[in-house]
This record gives sequence, C-alpha cells and structure tokens, in this order.
Amino acid sequence: MKKINRDLLVVFKQELMSESAIKEEMDSLGDLLSPIERVDSLAICHELIDLNTYKQYNNHLIVKTTIRQQTLKPFVFLYCKN
Repeated sequence: MKKINRDLLVVFKQELMSESAIKEEMDSLGDLLSPIERVDSLAICHELIDLNTYKQYNNHLIVKTTIRQQTLKPFVFLYCKN
C-alpha cells in the first residue's frame, strides 16, 4: 500500500523522544488514519441533498459516484450524518 505524505501536528507527552520513536509513532498514526480517509468511509457517513430535484440520497454508491465527479451540479450538497 502506498504511503501518503501528510502534514500533521502531533503533541507528545515525553519531551525527549528518539528520531526512530517519533517515526514509529507517525507510521502507526498513518496506519490508523488511512482506512478512515478512504472514499468508502466518506460516502457511508455522508448523504447527498439535491435541491434541483428536492431529493435526499442515503445510498453510499450514489454518494460515492457524486464525490468522484470533477464538477458538481449547482445546489447539490454533501451533508454529514454525524
């Protein structure tokens, strides 16, 4: 699986940590975040509101295909269920 470069601000409790301990902590944090940041997880926790047709879509497949489009229609919104 490809490693993703991201900017994170991490606050550690210990003042002195070795470089290898920091790298190990960042790798484990990246492994924890990678399944959450996928499109499937985003589609499951969002729903689509289309004000053009006055419909609300909860189906994650419809939401996923809408997220992957380059441009969205006007008045189509993603709404977080949380």
